[in-house]
Formats: sequence, structure tokens, C-alpha cells
Amino acid sequence: MYRRWIETRDGQHYQEYAKARNKAARECRKAKIRLEKTVAEQAKRNPKSFWSYVKAKTSTRSGIGDLKRDDGTIASTDKEKAQVLNDFFQSVFTEEPDGELPKAPQFTFNSPLTNIDFKTEDIRKLLTKLKSGKAAGPDDIPTILLTETAEALALPISIIFRKSLDEGRVPNKNSTSGKHPLKTGKAEKDLGVVVDSQLNFKDHISQATTKANRILGAVLETLQQDIEDVQHRATKLIGHLKDKNYPERQSILKLPSLEHRRRRGDMIDLFKYVTGIYDASRPIFELAPNSNTRGHSKKLIEKRSRLAVRTNFFSERVVSGWNSLPESVVSAPSVNAFKNRLDAHWATHPATYNPECYN
Repeated sequence: MYRRWIETRDGQHYQEYAKARNKAARECRKAKIRLEKTVAEQAKRNPKSFWSYVKAKTSTRSGIGDLKRDDGTIASTDKEKAQVLNDFFQSVFTEEPDGELPKAPQFTFNSPLTNIDFKTEDIRKLLTKLKSGKAAGPDDIPTILLTETAEALALPISIIFRKSLDEGRVPNKNSTSGKHPLKTGKAEKDLGVVVDSQLNFKDHISQATTKANRILGAVLETLQQDIEDVQHRATKLIGHLKDKNYPERQSILKLPSLEHRRRRGDMIDLFKYVTGIYDASRPIFELAPNSNTRGHSKKLIEKRSRLAVRTNFFSERVVSGWNSLPESVVSAPSVNAFKNRLDAHWATHPATYNPECYN
């Protein structure tokens, strides 16, 4: 746009360029604010990210100063400094003696250890005390994932330990029988740990971020962004996906945005109200008269609200989305059929992998 304006000097082209420039500047400011907020909130748990950000903002760079050798001379060049440090590290190495290794001492025990009590609360405390800034271990599980999901992981980990002790072996990580709380999966394989139906990665995030949505949804765009940031950060934990943008990461993982999941949950709950699966007197939904030929056979009357906060309640905000669905979706014979038809209808919905709160 800028190049087009430079070439034509047309006022319309300049307005388009200025609009795009201002939008890009606003997005950059929002991204910077979100980054600084995240760094500040995690400063105690992840000091590495804090000092990394501080170092990135520092204009001066400090290196290794001149080093003094044992003979009193000064090492000033990089090569000389490296040699001095190498000589020092080599001097403190422990030289192992040649020959056979010493035998381990023998110990006697008064009574064998036949049982260990794995308490869920103790495991949860240990997980929360992990330093989230540390690198992943041999299992390739990011430490921050363990600390953030400690509440949900404590129980399945205690089951794994209990099962290992009872069977006298470590559970096979490649087992797909569904008996183990943690197992290897498909899209989540890159996370290093995959949670089954009781502790699914998607369901865990969804439960934490959409539980209160049925009562009162997030109105402000900033609040919607704060909720979406939970999944935004979680998807960046996957090493080979962290350089891709958020919609690409979601598409590869087949992980819809939380905004889409909340909207989908609203439609499923409304279907249960309309079809009588939910036996409740509130909220009240009124079907539109049959004389209205537009829409489907289960179209609802969209009521007016005097207060702005009322429009965000479940009984008010879901009506317009429901009325826009086709007849084939709302006339589904069961809840599962409704879910499948709704997913097929919204398969190309732009907000599925690109939430509107980020646009």
C-alpha cells in the first residue's frame, strides 16, 4: 500500500495505507503489552524470561574482562582468555584411578519396603514447586506444562506410580489400550505427554476457561484476549511450532480457538434447552411464529434488552447465532448428531482457528 501511494500520490491510496499502518501499530502495541504482562506475571516462577527481556532492552553489552595468568601476565584477547579458562577447568578435574572399579558396600535392612503411599496432594505440591524456567527432561515434557496443570496431573500421576509399584514395572508409554492415565497420541505427541479422555489437553484448557461462560460471557475484547492467551501460550510450548503464528499452530494441532469452543458450547446447550433435554424453567426461549418463512423451523424470538449487561447473558446472546443455523443442523435427532452437523457447518468458519478477539 505504501509503495502504491508513493507511485500514485493518490489521496485514497494514502488513506488505505494510513489505515493499515495504524492498525499494524496498534497490534504491535497490544502484542508488546501482552508480552510484558506475561513476563511480569511469571517473573517469580520463570526469572529467566524476565532477565532475558531485560537484557534485550539493554543497549550495553558486558563481556569477560582481562584475566590474569598464574605467572602474572594478562590475557586480553578472546583466544587467550579461552585458554586461561580451559587451563583452570582442566586443573580441577578429578582423575579416576586405573584398574577395577570399587565395589559398592553391602547393606542390611531390618524389614523390606513393601508399600509406598502416593498421596495426590503431595504430588501436586511437588509439581507446583518445579522451576518452570528449566529445560525439559529426557521425557521432553516442558516443565511449565507440569506446573500449570499440576492440579489436574496429580491424580493420574499417582495412579501411574501406584500401578508401577503393584506390577513391578514402569507402564509402557506406547500402550494405546486406554488403561493408563497418560499415553501417546497423535497431534499431542509433540508435547511429550498426552492425556487421555479423563485428562485431555483440550478439555483441560476448555474447562478452565469456559466454565463460567454459560452464565455471563466475556464482553470486552481485552478479557477475551486474556482467555485466549492461555491456549496461545500452551501451543507455543511445542518446539517446532513456536515460530508459526497462532492460527497455523491451531490448524496443525486441530485445536480450535477457545472463542470458537465457547460459541460451540453455547449452541449445544441451547439445543438441549430447545429439545427439552434440559428440564429447567429458566431460561425461557420462545419459538418464532410459523408465519415467518425465513430461517428454520425452530427459530427463536430475539428479545430486546434495556441494559447492555443483559445482552451478554446466555439467554440473550445465543439467539442470533442459533437463528443463523440451517434446518439440517437444528433438526438433528440427538445431541451427538447435532454436534457433528454443527462442526461440519462451521468447518470453514474463520473464527475456528483465527479468533475474532485478535483481529
